[in-house]
Amino acid sequence: MIAKRTLSLSIAATYVYAYLGVFCLLALLGRPLQAEEGDEPDRCSSEEQLGCVPIGKWQISLGLGIGMRDNPLVNGEETPLFIIPNVRYYGERFFFDTYIGGVTLFETDRSMINAIATISFDQIYFRTSNIGNFALESGPFAYEANNADQQSVQSNGSDRAAVVGADFIAEDGSAYDRIDDQVLQPDEIIVADNLHSRDTTLFGGFELAYFIGGWDISWQILRDISNLHDGFESRLSTSRFFMYRRNKFSFSTGVTWQDDKTMNYYWGVGNAEVANPDLAYFPNSGYSPFVRIDWRRKLFKNWSLQTTLHHKWLSNEISQSPLVEENTVLTLFIGGVYHF
Repeated sequence: MIAKRTLSLSIAATYVYAYLGVFCLLALLGRPLQAEEGDEPDRCSSEEQLGCVPIGKWQISLGLGIGMRDNPLVNGEETPLFIIPNVRYYGERFFFDTYIGGVTLFETDRSMINAIATISFDQIYFRTSNIGNFALESGPFAYEANNADQQSVQSNGSDRAAVVGADFIAEDGSAYDRIDDQVLQPDEIIVADNLHSRDTTLFGGFELAYFIGGWDISWQILRDISNLHDGFESRLSTSRFFMYRRNKFSFSTGVTWQDDKTMNYYWGVGNAEVANPDLAYFPNSGYSPFVRIDWRRKLFKNWSLQTTLHHKWLSNEISQSPLVEENTVLTLFIGGVYHF
């Protein structure tokens, strides 16, 4: 199973780099999506502005298609993506965009400073049914944690959880550790019910946005305000939007930094979660880079066609966790989008 997943990820990575090459070429040939001289800055009536949100108006869309998201957890199941809702509103100061809301504190022609609130992304891997089923990276809905829904990592044909981080379980019930092939005894087995719940974090903080030459640059500094782990997270990203004939493209890349408190809450294994304290894992802070590519084309009336590809490289601190067996996460969605 591990070999099959590794092979599929290698093929997926090949497609990612192929897409990157095509988009770099189109970025040179295409023209940025920016207002022409004399146009109103909030004008969103042309086909070029597909996805633009006019000031003071709500925009709601619903994506219907087929997609999937890899799950890096040991024996983690891939998440299917069939319905992708999107809700956006931009006022003179207040804005809301699916999973992030905020208020603009300072603004110039090329930059702005916002006070924002948003949610975490890491919890989507730990539950079989959650907002991750309805979003490409995060989601617009409030989510109540339920310990009964905590995703368990189970051995085939067994009614107990396997050792988290084990490659396989021997017939006598012992497990071979994936790091150094050490045999773990039955009393050292981590039971999934003992793992603390990885809930959705509500972050609050500030965002600095800068716009230049068709590129949008965003830097968010966030802190847990939901009293889950009191950790920090910082997200730095840059995006370019451009047209090629009747097609709208966007290319984004960036990196997410998480401090040790955030890392330990989602990816650590505490002493209380293992029978043998030597198996506990306490990660330090780490960086996880990503790339994202979007393609959209208006079909007719309120319908458009969309393809989204998101590839994330997990930091070493995450990939070395005994909860994890993969070091990348690939998300792909292809479908139609209806704009209300």
